[in-house]
Amino acid sequence: MYKYNLVKLANGIGFRVSFDMKAVLNDKKIVNIEIEKNENLILENSDLFLQTGIYYFFEKFKKGFDVEINNIRLMPVDTTNMLLMYAVIESLTVALDFKIEGLCITEKGLFSIPK
Repeated sequence: MYKYNLVKLANGIGFRVSFDMKAVLNDKKIVNIEIEKNENLILENSDLFLQTGIYYFFEKFKKGFDVEINNIRLMPVDTTNMLLMYAVIESLTVALDFKIEGLCITEKGLFSIPK
């Protein structure tokens, strides 16, 4: 289980989110997603943004994997759905040891998610 934790301040903008992730390769060339339901997650459509980030990574990675996300913790002011999407992409790059060149939160507080 990989424990992802992002706490960052850029251009006066706070970014904070953490979760537990398990990601393992599979030989099916598909992605299987399991996201723990959390009634305390106050962001609408957060599952969709997490899935979007996972599928973005899958397009770049081009290998099948299973991913499980649990214990999502956020700060109401510092966490947005876009941050969740970015965070799941970044965490997958670490968990599956695959670099996406240019993926970052810039000094201006903008998300850089390469095409």
